[in-house]
Amino acid sequence: MATTPTTAQVLTAEGIADYAQDLRQLSAAELLGLFAFTSSGKINATRVIKNLIWQAYTAIRDGRRPPIAGNLRSFWYTDIKPVLSRLGVPVEGRRATELVYDAFVELVTRHHLFHYRDLGFLDEGAQTRAVGQTNGTVILFAEKDGRFALVRDIAQAADATALALGGYPSSLATEYLLQALQQAEGLAGAALGERPALQLFSVVDYDPSGYWIAREFAAQLHAFGVQEVTLHPLIRPERLTTEQGALGRYTLPTGSKTTNWVRETGGIDGEPYGLEADAFVPDVIRAAFVAEATPYLRAFRPLDGLCALLEEAARRRLDALSLEAVVAQVAALEVGELLALVRHLRPRLVPDGEVPAPEVAERIVRMSAEEVGELGQRVREQ
Repeated sequence: MATTPTTAQVLTAEGIADYAQDLRQLSAAELLGLFAFTSSGKINATRVIKNLIWQAYTAIRDGRRPPIAGNLRSFWYTDIKPVLSRLGVPVEGRRATELVYDAFVELVTRHHLFHYRDLGFLDEGAQTRAVGQTNGTVILFAEKDGRFALVRDIAQAADATALALGGYPSSLATEYLLQALQQAEGLAGAALGERPALQLFSVVDYDPSGYWIAREFAAQLHAFGVQEVTLHPLIRPERLTTEQGALGRYTLPTGSKTTNWVRETGGIDGEPYGLEADAFVPDVIRAAFVAEATPYLRAFRPLDGLCALLEEAARRRLDALSLEAVVAQVAALEVGELLALVRHLRPRLVPDGEVPAPEVAERIVRMSAEEVGELGQRVREQ
């Protein structure tokens, strides 16, 4: 059985160390002395990036530096780009920034050295995410931000989770999603491996890119430790009429990516055609979700959430009142109001008995001023 390496072993294997000097302030010669390949003498850009990330994390962790309060691109601009530029490493184009994203993914999801949120990165996905309480582990997600309103409305009808990826899924956004799920009712305090299975229902384009976007999202959830993830594609050609399919389909580019996708999915009638998710009207997507998700949905009673909301509002109002004010309001209650209050509080006031509500109310009426004060204190605490 393989043993999990320690943090020190991981850092050594990755060539990461705790340097006393601020790496961002070193000259090109000093950086080459620390991070050059032994064989060629050229700079090892990946090691530079990983050490800059680790140094930023430890400084923020130890309170020697404020959190980033930005996104990954912000970190690229402030910590990585100036250093690589000084070393003569190309900093324009996607390849340079991808080195940073890849380094974070490796340190966070492969080695689990820290969390993105530990560095104070913004939760940019919060605007296109709505986590359900009753069925939070049932996730309806769209590839494009433009469809978030649709998937949110469909998911909220079942108190499920809705999400828009905004294109290729972000590992950072996936971490924040899992944190939000963990905080949702029924998941709070649960370790990743102890959570119920996640059921993913995808609204992505029916083409090779959409296929891999959905699977990358599932893979990221696995990488963060979720043991069981099941993917249910909702965008499929059989959900359209023949006429709709003929109008909406488009020819895919030739190449191995398309060939493999057609072999895996069947394309459209075995041919290399794709379909945009936008070709499917909302009612078709809604019906597909209801049909496929129903076996995984628990009964959703909207009034349960309303009651919880009202209780929370009442608690906040009580917290804002002085004890004397609570006592005065209890003493001023009409009989019907007093009975309603007693029915609600009876399990807490008389936890070990089945005393009828009128009898409890009678006890309250006969209380002395001191006893009413004690009751008011208990009501306020509830």
